[in-house]
Amino acid sequence: MDNLELRIVEALQIDGRASWRKIASALGENERTVARRGSEMLASGVVSVAAIHLQPASILIRARCTPGTIEQTLEALASRGDTSFVYAVTGPSDVVAELLTTPEAMGQLITKDLPTTPGVVNLETYPALKFYRTIGGWRLGVLSEAEAAAMGSSSGSDTFLLEPMAELDPADASIVECLQGDGRMGFEELGKRVGLSESTARRRVESLLSARQIQIRALIEPRSAGLPVEALIWFRLSPQRIATVADSLMMHRKVRYAAVIAGGYQLLVDVTVKSMNELNEFLSNAEWVGDVDGIETSLIIGARKRGGRVVPL
Repeated sequence: MDNLELRIVEALQIDGRASWRKIASALGENERTVARRGSEMLASGVVSVAAIHLQPASILIRARCTPGTIEQTLEALASRGDTSFVYAVTGPSDVVAELLTTPEAMGQLITKDLPTTPGVVNLETYPALKFYRTIGGWRLGVLSEAEAAAMGSSSGSDTFLLEPMAELDPADASIVECLQGDGRMGFEELGKRVGLSESTARRRVESLLSARQIQIRALIEPRSAGLPVEALIWFRLSPQRIATVADSLMMHRKVRYAAVIAGGYQLLVDVTVKSMNELNEFLSNAEWVGDVDGIETSLIIGARKRGGRVVPL
């Protein structure tokens, strides 16, 4: 991807529903050029914009598979409507995934549903307690502060707690389904699809966003943006140091996901970098190193699902 494409992608990361005119104005580029290049990337699938339906509970799972069944496990988990990401990884586990669910459904998932996933011989579960960053808050870091501010944001902060949510009524559920397919769908078209006026569709989308029931995300494979090395880092540290380490990690654009979790590890972080050497520097020389008791690092060798959307492995 060239520099203009990367800048358009970051603009979409900040506001996935922004018009090409707004993006062109923020970037100081020709509107027709921005619209053409942006539309080409969306049409080719290099970048996509989609809503994800957030839930009041999240579970991170690590699965070890029977030899030769990793792809089968990836497919089974990616086909579930409640998974947000599904990765093949190196290390003691073969697959890592995140499931968005409810506290009431968590017991059924952990004791009955997930252990019967095809190929799985061992399963570890880690409920998420808090998010410091999701891919909804990840930024490529190619825009200037002024350009990012013109798009409506100067940072990639995405910190939030998991809280109870109201159930969606049928109209809102239909809106979410439409936006999961196309996060940039216009309000007029959205209203037609769900049988509402354009103004009502706009109001309902704004309400869903402000209540954090949905999040509009620009999805891109890090490799396409020149970040071919992606790793999951599992942290062991005392509870009183979690906030200090997490705040330090949030200073890095390398971090695209960070969650406080319950279990044998206290923090899970997804890092994307340009090279193995850069990953080594991040792991050995970062300012947070002295505050952790131990880490376990695994490379992501294939993503089957990102942001709730199935992607080619």
